[in-house]
Amino acid sequence: MMHLARAPRRPLPKNPLRESLGVTAPLVERLDAMRRNRRPERGSARTRRRRGATRRGAAPRQPTGVIAAVTREIERLVRSTNVALVEAMRPYLDLEVIDRATAREARKRLVEFHGGQVPDADAQRIITRTFELTDNFNRRDVARSIGIAAPELQTDVADDWRREHVAKIKHIAPESRDRIVGYLEEVGERGMRVETLRKRLQEVEGMSYRRARLVARDSVLTVNARLTRERHKAAGIEEYEWLTMGAGMNVRDHHAALNGKRFRYDDPPMGGGTGPNDRGNPGDGIGCRCQAIPVIPEFEPDEDEAVSSSEAQN
Repeated sequence: MMHLARAPRRPLPKNPLRESLGVTAPLVERLDAMRRNRRPERGSARTRRRRGATRRGAAPRQPTGVIAAVTREIERLVRSTNVALVEAMRPYLDLEVIDRATAREARKRLVEFHGGQVPDADAQRIITRTFELTDNFNRRDVARSIGIAAPELQTDVADDWRREHVAKIKHIAPESRDRIVGYLEEVGERGMRVETLRKRLQEVEGMSYRRARLVARDSVLTVNARLTRERHKAAGIEEYEWLTMGAGMNVRDHHAALNGKRFRYDDPPMGGGTGPNDRGNPGDGIGCRCQAIPVIPEFEPDEDEAVSSSEAQN
């Protein structure tokens, strides 16, 4: 039997921050190993669930491609700001032990340091691209779910969303700086070994990238839900059926309780938001992946048809 040679694995992209530290981070190493061993999905049960049909047609898909693209852009931005942050700490990384006075000096330097800030123009650019990519996806997806061309939106639904998520992106770098400042505040009389500080810097790196992924996913899901709601309302659709991602997909309990039930956009259900006591429509909660399946009156059976169907079954 002839065996095909396996294609060589692509090397992982270099991480300037990790290289500048010169120390391996167990957390990042595990993530890298998982990335190397990951295999592409081929028609898995998860994919089939996402593409599963409802009684009104195919369920809207998640904009996973958009989330991945935005995540890469935010991670690149965070990486460059983190490198600048580490450069501000460079004079202290050559020491063997950081004593209390040195820690105070380093802390003051970081508090006054502004080179690691995410530029407003870069954050605006990423958010603008996020909206464009999501709007293109949403237009096709809504058309697929309602069976007609998706309405073009006349009003700008992105203003509040844009301000909110530009602020989130810009806040990632100060979060990293504040966490390092917190580490330096822990230094006692005996000081801290630089090796310990380096490991903690790498913990910050891992947290920054994880935060970048959360911001990317939340921004895409939020604007996609808002666009869906506005396009449904522009098409005259006032009601929807709540659809979760399904069992085993890490769905909130209070969202799972809404699955399959019908609601109105102007009267969002209790438990539809982030917490069980928050009202909201699908996508309003932080990181919510639930979908609103449109209820189209023309597709609903009238009372005579429903009675006839019931009598036929009996």
